[in-house]
Amino acid sequence: MNKRIFLLIAVFAALALLASACEFSVSTANIADAYLVQMALYRAVLAQAFPGRAIRCALLWTEAPILMEAPPGALDRALGTLVS
Repeated sequence: MNKRIFLLIAVFAALALLASACEFSVSTANIADAYLVQMALYRAVLAQAFPGRAIRCALLWTEAPILMEAPPGALDRALGTLVS
């Protein structure tokens, strides 16, 4: 396996995905669909690479700073919009 790909997988396998954003959101209900879809895709790929491992996704709002975990149900719905 290419060392860069392995390093990328190892970094994401920390089980918490961080996506930097410049907008501030107080509620998980205000997370933009584009962010949810992106994190849902990352989670789906990592779930195949690391079966049986818990994959948690979060946004790091740099303006606040606040780390906000994306609800798994919201990620499931976001992924469903791509495959339906």
